[in-house]
Amino acid sequence: MKLWLTSACALLALALTPLVATAANANGNDVILPDGSVYQLDADGAYHWIPDVATANAMHLDWSSLQPVASLDAPVGDPYSSTTASSAPAAFSTLTSVVPADGSDVLLPDGTVYQLGSDDEYHAIPDVATANAMHLDWTNLQLADELPGPAGDPIASAG
Repeated sequence: MKLWLTSACALLALALTPLVATAANANGNDVILPDGSVYQLDADGAYHWIPDVATANAMHLDWSSLQPVASLDAPVGDPYSSTTASSAPAAFSTLTSVVPADGSDVLLPDGTVYQLGSDDEYHAIPDVATANAMHLDWTNLQLADELPGPAGDPIASAG
């Protein structure tokens, strides 16, 4: 009876565990949808949602190489499991007020993105959630080997 109860509890725990894919390293097949959602196309032929910036960074995702797409052209598989304790979507977190992107956004070779502020200093955009809240146009970033001016304080994170 004890063995049966233990087995039944283990099966129940397994059944109640959410289905998620284990995040692998980024493979260059990473896309971003208009709503800012980021997915990776894997060898299984399915796209897997990358739930947060921490997970994407742990995967070594190259933010500057995201392919903007209007929609996914393959099935959607299980999302990757988050590397953070909380994987609630950014829409459910408290957002700070952000300055909208204005087209003066610079992408450096290391993948960091800066925006020229009204103070004539370049301010780092700390994460994708903030960039999306700013409505940054990922396809219209100015590529630069280095900042064309002085660096100021980073923009406060919206995510």
